[in-house]
This record gives sequence, C-alpha cells and structure tokens, in this order.
Amino acid sequence: MPESDNKAKVELNLPGVDMKSLVKQIVRRGRRRDQEGWVDLVHGNWVGYWKIYVRQEDGTEVRKRRQVTLGSKKELRKIEAKDKLRKIILDDPSTGSSRPDPNRTFRWFYENRFLPTKEGHWSPATKSNVQNIMKKHVLPAFGQEPLAGIDKVTIINFLNHTAQTYSESLTDKAYIYIKAIFAEAIDQEYLERNPCRKIELPKTRKPTKRYLTLKEIRCLDQALKGRDRLIFRLLVIAGLRPGELFALRSNDYSNGQIRVDESIGSYKRTINDPKTEDSAANVPIPREVNDELLRYQAKLKNRNPEAFLFPGRYGGFPIHSRTFLRRVLKPLAEKKGITNLTYQCLRRTFATHFQKYGLPKDAQSIMRHASIEMTMNVYTQPIPQSAREAQEAMFSALFWSDSGQIGKRSKKPSLEVIH
Repeated sequence: MPESDNKAKVELNLPGVDMKSLVKQIVRRGRRRDQEGWVDLVHGNWVGYWKIYVRQEDGTEVRKRRQVTLGSKKELRKIEAKDKLRKIILDDPSTGSSRPDPNRTFRWFYENRFLPTKEGHWSPATKSNVQNIMKKHVLPAFGQEPLAGIDKVTIINFLNHTAQTYSESLTDKAYIYIKAIFAEAIDQEYLERNPCRKIELPKTRKPTKRYLTLKEIRCLDQALKGRDRLIFRLLVIAGLRPGELFALRSNDYSNGQIRVDESIGSYKRTINDPKTEDSAANVPIPREVNDELLRYQAKLKNRNPEAFLFPGRYGGFPIHSRTFLRRVLKPLAEKKGITNLTYQCLRRTFATHFQKYGLPKDAQSIMRHASIEMTMNVYTQPIPQSAREAQEAMFSALFWSDSGQIGKRSKKPSLEVIH
C-alpha cells in the first residue's frame, strides 16, 4: 500500500471547544507571534503565559508578557489548561501587534507621522504647494478632528465647499493630499479603512481665462513709476512667474537677457530651484526694458552681484510677491476699474498677445514651458532670433515709450484694443 495510506488520521476533539470556529479565528488573525502561549505549574496551579507587542508612537514595538491563573492541577489536566489559555489569547484584543491610537488628531498625524515619511522625496515646488494648501484649507477644516472621527460625508462636504469657492486645480490637490494622509494612516495601522475611497470630485467653477487688454496694459503702465513699472513690464513682456522675478539677482542680467535659475517659495520664503528643469533658462527683454533696467541698477545701493534685484524694505531678502500684488498692483487696478488682476492673469496676458507677433515655438522659448508636443528641451537652447524680434514688436504695441508716446509699431499685424 502507498505510504500515505498508512498514515493515521488524527482528530483532536477538545471538550467545550468548537474546533472549526477556533481555526477560522486563527486564520482571520493572520500571523501571530507566541499566539498559543505556554503553561507552567506554580504552587499546584496551572499558570498561562503569552506575549503581546505594543506599538509605540515612534513606530517601534515593545514586547510585554502577560499571565493568568487557569486553575488547580486537581481541576485541570495540562492539555485542558492549554486549551483554556488558547481561548483567552484569542479573546484578548491586544494579542499580537496593537494598533496606535486612532483618536490622534489629523494635524498631529500630518505633522508627526505623514510629513517625515514623504517630504524628503518632494521637490521644493511640491513641498511648498503641499504646505500652502494644507495650512490654508485642509488643516483649518480637519486639524483638530481625530483620525477615526473623519468620515466620507465630512470629506465630501469639505470638497463641495472648496469647489464653490476655489479652482478645480486646488480642489483636486486638496483631495489628493487628504487621501494620501489617510492611506499613510492605514499603512501605519492607525486606521483600517480610507474614508476617501470612491469619492467623486464635485464640479468646480470654470477656470478663469482673464488677461489684460491693450487698453488695460497701457492704463496701468502709464500710472506706474520707477521700480514698480519695471516689475510690471517684466511680468507682462517676459512672462515671468512672480517667484522667478523676485528671486532675480544683480548678476542674473546681462546682454539684453535675464537668467532664471532660482525661485522663491510663496509659503516659507525659501530659495528653490525653478518650477521645472525647463523653467531654468535665459529670457530676452526688449531694448527699452533693458535700458530701464540699467538705469534702475545704477541707483541700487548694494553693489554685490549676488544681491537681489528687487530687495525688500529692509534690504537683504527680496520683496514678497503677495505684498507687491496686494499693496501695489491690485489697489491701482481697482482704482482704474480693472478687476481680477493676478500674476496668472499677467502671465496669460503675455501668452495671449504674443501669438499675434511670434510663433508658438517662440512663445514656448520665452515662457520656458517644457515642450510643444515634447519637441524641444528649452533651457539648453539659445534664444531664437525670431523670439527676440517678436517680443520687440509686441512691446512696441503694448507699452508707452519713455517719451510718453506709443512705440514704433512693427510691420506685423498690430493689436486691436479689446474692450
């Protein structure tokens, strides 16, 4: 007969124990350490021992031993004492690795458990973006709530409110960050389920496509003077992002072009790399803006080539982009009846008007977008002559010259005043 046929079939029947149910409980609990424990005879009584693993707040585990008196030797045989201990262990919720406290606040988990595991992998731009959205929008809504107390409906209500007030991009990013935080809470065993599962993002207000008309550009340009007018012109005619413009240093300018190789974060005011690798490049400026910049530089007190081109009130660090927008550009615009003026509006103004003067590839070169259909690695390329010529023609059409007259127009089609 085959060897397998000679094996005896052993069935273990324990009094008062449903073995089928017992096996299911063991399988559901998965891997356990010391889950069966052991028994010893102490002074005529059976004493059961087992170990639990308690997770600390820093993520480490501490092993602790538990014990229980099971009964006297006269009342129980050893195998019966083991069975009794096994049932006690299965009913003990702290057996194995215990979960960290799920009633920790959302803010505590974000700052102490989520950020340390993630921010080391983020680029400076991503880190600034996450911190800005969390500080302004997410933490005020959920910061003081316990992790286990935030459910799906609470998150949906937050997203609905955000969508009614802010852009689709901000709403989408807030949701992504919240979902990632809860996913990390599950990985670290603070929670069992992610309340962000199967949430559909609400409809948001349509993104603005606002840009300045020719009449609005001339109105603001004529009202601004000195440094403020120079900043405004650079934003419009060079398509610079505010963090890039205010990070410019004296040695970033030469031969009719400026070098963009740094950016200032809007949240913690740190000096970072530009938004993307393609954002680091040389940007041309028209002759008249070039002359204006030379005159401005000649008046600066700090001659250090590493000094910021647009220093703040107390020198050293540059002007804060939000301060310049809030204290200079917006009040002037509102006084002139110009609404919804933002830095995005100014960058969009360049892109909108430039298309009448240059090719899309020229606009890409100046704005330093990654590619047009992934055809060009901008920041390693020289500035095309066609981009320079188109920019000069655009400046002549948009701005007043220093003599107070509209500059000489290019032979290319002129802009119409859009009301």
